Amino acid sequence: MRNTGLQGRIDSLGRLCIPKIIRDGLGLEQGTLITLWVEQDRIILQKQEQTCVFCHSSAPCIEYKQKLICGECLKTLLRFRSK
Repeated sequence: MRNTGLQGRIDSLGRLCIPKIIRDGLGLEQGTLITLWVEQDRIILQKQEQTCVFCHSSAPCIEYKQKLICGECLKTLLRFRSK
């Protein structure tokens, strides 16, 4: 882990702004899913991989009810629905 020397402040709603230089460097855009966990006295943030909830493919996915579904799995689901 490298120290960037940058600091953030938590606002009254508990939000933390990640500096733009870090967001740009990691490809974090508005709406990017982030996984958080705690290890001892550290909060770890990690960009969540955009993979299908069913097959774990990294192919382009759509979001439905906060779950990501790839095109192939969506086609399969639609076939079941039409039966």
